[in-house]
Amino acid sequence: MATTLQVTNGTGNESVAVYLTLGTQTGNATIGDFKKFTSIGGSYLAGYITLGSYESYTFSEGIYMNGNLCFGCEPQCPGPGIPQFPSGTTAFEFNLNVPGGNNEGIDISCVNGVNSFITVDVSGGGTFITNGSPAPLPIYNKGAGHSDNYGLYGVYPAGCTSCTGGVHNAPCSNVPNQQPQKDPICLLSRDGNDGGGTIYVTFTGYYNGPASAK
Repeated sequence: MATTLQVTNGTGNESVAVYLTLGTQTGNATIGDFKKFTSIGGSYLAGYITLGSYESYTFSEGIYMNGNLCFGCEPQCPGPGIPQFPSGTTAFEFNLNVPGGNNEGIDISCVNGVNSFITVDVSGGGTFITNGSPAPLPIYNKGAGHSDNYGLYGVYPAGCTSCTGGVHNAPCSNVPNQQPQKDPICLLSRDGNDGGGTIYVTFTGYYNGPASAK
């Protein structure tokens, strides 16, 4: 069954730039597959769209998509490139409508830090599993404090490329490690043959900014 992805600006007082970065897997979607998205620097794998207050965008139903969504800036490390987001960039990561019926997967990654709050819910389709049990939904992230994202299903804490080990070999060496998860609850996955329904990704606000919008 085809899985649909929808992204929403859930704030009532500001527009938000939604950045889409896609992987290089064979058959994966490209920016040209999605109307209204503007390519970044002519790239076929990176683009953005601006959503007004409470505005939503629905991606093409059933298309193979592997990549991430970020809000306010492209996925980056904290530093001079994004001074309005001193704690890095939060990403929603996805692997949907995978060829051959392989597993679908979703998570919220704070590996590169935290600049925004994201909530993800699912309607229809098969059940997402994490650590051998049905995942509690919706999933969401919190801030950049040491234990802020500890115990939250579907969330990789800052600097934790390994869910439970906190292995810090991510691109952002200047992101302080948050507390790793006790159990392997970071990734939600389901059998691709049990896909379908809609994945709802909602931006609910910025963390530490953005100063440039004030």
